[in-house]
Amino acid sequence: MQLSPLKLSLFSGSILFYLLTPSSVYSQIVPDTTLPNNSIVLPNCTNCDITGGTTAGTNLFHSFQEFSILKNGTANFENAGNIQNIISRVTGSLRSTIDGTLNAPGANLFFLNPNGIIFKENARLNVGGSFVASTASSLKFPNGEFRVDGTQTPLLTINVPPIALQFGSNPGSIQTRTESKTVSLRVKPNKTLALVGGDIELKGASLTAPEGRIELGSVAGNNLVKLNPIDKGWELGGYEGIQNFQDIKLSDGAYISGNNVNIQIQGKRVTLTGGSQVASIASQNQAGNIKVNASEQVELLGTPGESYQTGLSNQVKGTAQGEQRILEINTKRLIVTGGAQVSTNTFGTGQGANLTVNATDSVELEGNSQEFGPSGLFARVGDGKTEGGSGKGGTLTINTGRLTVENGAQVSTDTYGAGSAGDLRVNASSVKLEGRSPGNNPSGLFAQVGTIGSQVTTGNAGNLTIETGKLEVLGGAQILSAARSQGKGGVLTIKASDSILVSGASAKVEPENPQDTNRSNISVAALPGSTGDAGTLDIKTGLLTVDNLARISADTSGSGKGGTANLTVGQLVIRDRGEVRASSLGSGSGPAGNLNVTANEIRLNGGKLTATSKAGRDGNITLNNLKLLLMQNASQISAEASENANGGNITINAPNGLIVAAPGENNDIIARAVEGRGGNINIATQSIYNFRNLQGLSTPQNTTNDNDIDASSKFGLTGTVNIKTTEIDPKQGLVELPTGTVDPSRLIASGCADLDRALGNQFIITGRGGLPPSPNEPLSSNALWSDTRTLVSTTQRSQSVNTPSPSLKNAVAIVPATGWVFNNKGQVTLISNVSGVNPHLSGQNSASCASR
Repeated sequence: MQLSPLKLSLFSGSILFYLLTPSSVYSQIVPDTTLPNNSIVLPNCTNCDITGGTTAGTNLFHSFQEFSILKNGTANFENAGNIQNIISRVTGSLRSTIDGTLNAPGANLFFLNPNGIIFKENARLNVGGSFVASTASSLKFPNGEFRVDGTQTPLLTINVPPIALQFGSNPGSIQTRTESKTVSLRVKPNKTLALVGGDIELKGASLTAPEGRIELGSVAGNNLVKLNPIDKGWELGGYEGIQNFQDIKLSDGAYISGNNVNIQIQGKRVTLTGGSQVASIASQNQAGNIKVNASEQVELLGTPGESYQTGLSNQVKGTAQGEQRILEINTKRLIVTGGAQVSTNTFGTGQGANLTVNATDSVELEGNSQEFGPSGLFARVGDGKTEGGSGKGGTLTINTGRLTVENGAQVSTDTYGAGSAGDLRVNASSVKLEGRSPGNNPSGLFAQVGTIGSQVTTGNAGNLTIETGKLEVLGGAQILSAARSQGKGGVLTIKASDSILVSGASAKVEPENPQDTNRSNISVAALPGSTGDAGTLDIKTGLLTVDNLARISADTSGSGKGGTANLTVGQLVIRDRGEVRASSLGSGSGPAGNLNVTANEIRLNGGKLTATSKAGRDGNITLNNLKLLLMQNASQISAEASENANGGNITINAPNGLIVAAPGENNDIIARAVEGRGGNINIATQSIYNFRNLQGLSTPQNTTNDNDIDASSKFGLTGTVNIKTTEIDPKQGLVELPTGTVDPSRLIASGCADLDRALGNQFIITGRGGLPPSPNEPLSSNALWSDTRTLVSTTQRSQSVNTPSPSLKNAVAIVPATGWVFNNKGQVTLISNVSGVNPHLSGQNSASCASR
């Protein structure tokens, strides 16, 4: 039949109108013909009913040339009651755009398009089961495979649930796009929402799966991701065998959450920015888990002025239980900046989830924001603002190569309620804490009891443990275990195999204020107003340096007891107004703590070791196993007491070492009191140099630049000073005597000419040679005599008799030092023999006689 020109014109115009009509007019759901029983969709539909398809057991298969839903359109997958899984694929070359509703009310819905999938702002899910959207190239089953290229195992044999997603060489991306409002994808309770593809970019998206599971996976080509059926849908796995991943980015307030939801995110680089959040919130039953795995990097970037805080959080409320629940990050590098946070909180009676970071290269925390506070990692009881909690806080663990916390960022386990805080554990090759925020908030590591307004906090602080090679605390940064309100402080343990440096202060430091908190500091403390006791501080390292106004302390400013500081070090260096102390401060009535140091060497150069007390007992200092204690530039070891408190005790055990002070530099060892009794100073050493014992003297206390040892009291009883010196080992320098007899006639020269009188030598002795006038007194600082002149070279006229020397033991005796000198840098060098003196050994040949 031929068309008239008019009809032909109208028909051609209709085709042209259809071709030119924007795709948003109709949903582009076009079935293909690759199935035994093909899918059926009416063309040009807006609300599209999808029927037909091929059934195999409880699986219903659909296949499409194209699949997109227009704005506010619908795609309704119809199925029989026995169908559990609706599995659809796109075999064409176009990506899918979903800007309407996917309806599959009676089953799980699997949707595969390797070209890519875009969810727009009107996208919605009405799925009775789980929803899995993927850019995989096939879906694998135990007995077959459903491929997007149209070739597959005979579908009638694939009658069991799928087991894996197989990706091709270049999987497409999965994106959300919105101009004005949130893209919201939500599944029913106890179901899974999974997006698995190449790059995943969620901009302003909201993904919700209450009581269920959310999976985000981004993989590169030719990889297999396993599908494991669980009670709440599907768990994706097998990532450990994949070498190449792609990126996942959440931006513009993207929100992935759910009550008691389990969340897993797997990619190469995982980035959250612009107020985006990943959160599992539990108000009853068992809380969920959050796992973020990134083969290269996880980055949380806070943005000033955002309405929401960028972060990852696991929150336990009400009666929910977070025991054995986790928020876990596994990556090479973790970066948290701009006020972003990773946190676990408990607000109810249940225990908070544990927070674990495993970053093989580094954890980098930096900065803060005015809106949300410090960047960092937190495990809290309560939120520190409005809510407390009675449940125990979770444990916070960091395992990394390098940890840096800078410019006001923090890592903290806190309690603001009746529940005790969890422990904080850091395992790192190096740890660097530096600086403060513009608002003067310190960078650092904290395990503390906090308060909200006037509320009483009864929970105790957790323990803080750091194991590292090198630790640096700089520029006003802090490591703090603090007791506030009624809660007690925890144990702060630091083990650094190499060294610890605590140095500097913030710009707002008040050098003369003993309670100033702007210094770099490692501390256990009972803070003002607290009734709980401070914790214990244990430090072990090779070299511990405290300088430039920095401090290590175990203090109390409340009515609770001060902490005990135990330092076990190879060398302790305190200089430039640095301080190590265990004291009672301010208006606090609690007794001071104790300071115990075990070290080979302690070098004080304008530094202090103090244990001052205002009330009660303690405030003691014990120094053990010293080989050298050197004090310079007004250094001080002090166990002073104020008001009516008794002076503390100072014990210095250096039986094989020296105690040395630079002359005239006002270096003091004091245990004075005001109204109470003076303390006790007990010193055991080999030798002590350049100190003046003020006990029994009428000289006013410390009014000169002398180096004083003083245990007096201004108004009370004087304490005691006991100094025991072992001096020089009398067996020093002894050698083994010969056991054989010697013929004395062989020791006499056969002839000897007179020495030329002009070449004769003199031997003059003056003074005591450094020996004390009484055996009960220590060696003075007088220089030991030595004759450094060289003997006149002579020529032997007659043959001398060779006398065999006795054999000596091969072992070299280790002898104690008998003297010391200052070098040009003011440093002390210990010596065992005065330079130039060569002792004459038994059996040496006598000097030859000189010729005329």
